[in-house]
Order: sequence, then structure tokens, then C-alpha cells
Amino acid sequence: MENNILLSICIPTYNQPQKVKRLLKSLLPQISPEVEIIVCDDSSNFETENIIKEYLGKTSIKYVLPALAPELSYKNLNIQEGATASNTWNEIVRMKDKAEITRNANNLLTYCQLDTYAMYAIWKRCVSEINK
Repeated sequence: MENNILLSICIPTYNQPQKVKRLLKSLLPQISPEVEIIVCDDSSNFETENIIKEYLGKTSIKYVLPALAPELSYKNLNIQEGATASNTWNEIVRMKDKAEITRNANNLLTYCQLDTYAMYAIWKRCVSEINK
């Protein structure tokens, strides 16, 4: 089936799982097997991934990070998505306990390093596919 893909629909999103769900619900009845849907949620929000899993097998849907860089995962981090990272930052600036500040700052740094590298890994994989 992959070789018969004639059209790719790319859906970039950032922490909007319900909008992705509405879009997929509207879009899927209108497409044929020659169409693939690629969803890229740069927020690493697992809600979007869970919504996409509901549709797997019904059409060709790829969740970009696991598809292009399966070795990368946020699941073992203390901060696993962008909203938590933002909230952690907002909490750090108000904290008084230095040990707690250090712990949260290290968790935030680890998340940001992986998030930045994930964007690079996706870009690198896309470029290598284009240059084949």
C-alpha cells in the first residue's frame, strides 16, 4: 500500500489534540487508500498520539516522531510535554528552595534537549528521504 501513495496530507499541530481529532473525523471519510495523512505534533503531547492510534489501520497515518525517530521517546522523562515544561518554568521563577529549583531546572533542561534534538532528527530524516 505504501508504494501506491499518490497524495500526502501533512497536519502540523502544537498541543491541539481535540482539533486534530475533529479534523481527522472530517477528513477520513473523504479520502481514498492512495492518500496518507502525516501528523506532526511538536508539543510531544501524548493526547494527540492516543487520538491518532484510534485511526491506525483505517488509513495511512504516521505520527512523525515514532515513525521517523523511533529511538527517541519522552516517556521516561519527568517532563513529557510542552504544557508541563511551560508550567515548570513558571513555577521555577517563584520557587525559594534551591534544591527544588535545581531539580526542576534539570528536568526542564533534559526535556528541552530531547525536544530540540527530536526536531533535528525529524528534519535530518526528511532530508535524507528527499535526497534518496
